[in-house]
Amino acid sequence: MANEEVELRPEISGRVTEVSFNEGSRVAKGSLLLKINDTELQAQLKRKESEEKLAASDEQRKKSLYEANAISQEEYDKSLNALRIVQADMEVTKSQIAKTEIRAPFNGVIGLRHVSEGGYVSPSMLAATMQEIDPMKVEFSVPEKYAHQLKDGLEIAVHIGESPRSIAE
Repeated sequence: MANEEVELRPEISGRVTEVSFNEGSRVAKGSLLLKINDTELQAQLKRKESEEKLAASDEQRKKSLYEANAISQEEYDKSLNALRIVQADMEVTKSQIAKTEIRAPFNGVIGLRHVSEGGYVSPSMLAATMQEIDPMKVEFSVPEKYAHQLKDGLEIAVHIGESPRSIAE
């Protein structure tokens, strides 16, 4: 059986803009498999980036004024806090954008595809399955009368069906 196996599901709902895998293909860890429309989130991020520039500029001006004793500590702190709030909002938006992508959690093989480009997905929908098949796990039973012969590091040979080839570990 597969060493690792996962069901790939989106974290958010939306329209699929890209399917970047073929059924049965090998994929590398971290590679993009599915992309959900994020245009609205990208626009929000651009807005937050503009707000951050403005807040950073304001914070620098207020810092200079505070150091020259022209404004109070409270006024400077308000400016600094406004900058930190905008930066936190940017992080939230970036994390929402990251949720519009499904990436391979490990090296493996993709199973059947259950979504198509242009389709609408939600977190309850299965997009695909993925298995790590190198290495694989072998599950078997041993009669009790041979159990005392088993120990860590024991080499075994596995034959699959009628194949004369064996896999030793």
